[in-house]
Amino acid sequence: MRDRAGVIGTAGIVLLIVAGCAPGAEPGTPEPVAATVPEPVTAQSDISDAGAASDSPSETDDGAEPVLFGGAAEPRPVPILPAGLSWSPAEPEEGSAFGIRILQPAAGQLVTDVEGWIADRPLHFALLADRWFAMASVPVGTSGTETLRVTATYADGSQMDQETTIRSRDREFASRQLTVAPRFSSPPPETQARIARERQRVRALLAGVTPEWLLERDFEPPRPIEVTSPFGQRRVFNGELRSRHWGLDLSGLTGAPVVAAGRGRVRLAGNLYFAGNAVYVDHGSGVFTAYFHLSRFDVREGDLVQAGQLIGLTGDTGRVTGAHLHWSAYVAGQPLDASSFLAIEVPGN
Repeated sequence: MRDRAGVIGTAGIVLLIVAGCAPGAEPGTPEPVAATVPEPVTAQSDISDAGAASDSPSETDDGAEPVLFGGAAEPRPVPILPAGLSWSPAEPEEGSAFGIRILQPAAGQLVTDVEGWIADRPLHFALLADRWFAMASVPVGTSGTETLRVTATYADGSQMDQETTIRSRDREFASRQLTVAPRFSSPPPETQARIARERQRVRALLAGVTPEWLLERDFEPPRPIEVTSPFGQRRVFNGELRSRHWGLDLSGLTGAPVVAAGRGRVRLAGNLYFAGNAVYVDHGSGVFTAYFHLSRFDVREGDLVQAGQLIGLTGDTGRVTGAHLHWSAYVAGQPLDASSFLAIEVPGN
């Protein structure tokens, strides 16, 4: 089944953008990657709250028909418009990311700048393969209908405002009971200052926005997708609810390779109390991926890494119950299910 994108048409033509290839799919055969992942299949699990992500947002059908300007439900004569919008997946799921494109006109003035918002969350558009592209979030605790607003600026300085609605689907998140060493469920006083410093550092990092895209192609998984613990799971440590699981755990014995999910700049490579040996990669326009509990990392802060490049090896450093990779993803500081990145078609592919 293919996942059709939501579209606002231009010049009376409606375009469809489909989600990118799922891992293992034949090239040119786009298939959606389900954002919902299976329940844990082993006990090897991450119990990290990602340091800074621990007090990120708390609890608190695909195939939508194309939308034409003016609310038309079927093709009819419409004014020639200088630009339109396309987003995919058409109905993203709570806790996931989706991509938004500006459809450049076949003739006439080109778009020179774009600003956008979903509800009160800003979108960071930048040119990627000569197309304006942004990644957006449906944060945990958010679902239903929200307003998407975009202001496009043209070569002569004129502007056009466009507005539509994005529908998202809610999602159920499981809970899990875990027994851990007391120093990880209730860190001792002498570690509190370290934890606070690390959280502040990561929050500041994720709040930054590199103004251009560093991506060159679709995201790829950093390891085979064998999920041991899903995104969004409520974690009950030693009988007390302590955190949500803001990452996706992928199996891997100590020493298994971990590769960058996309081209980007290493912004942090170091040891964190909860995350252990961790690497954060900035892909541009407010989009980051992170890789936790590594036995070692093979990159330094400031390095430009390519998609598929080795960045480290799996391990069991930090707050864990066994060796694996915790893979995190963020858009504009919001923690999201990293598997949703795999369903986004990046311009230029």
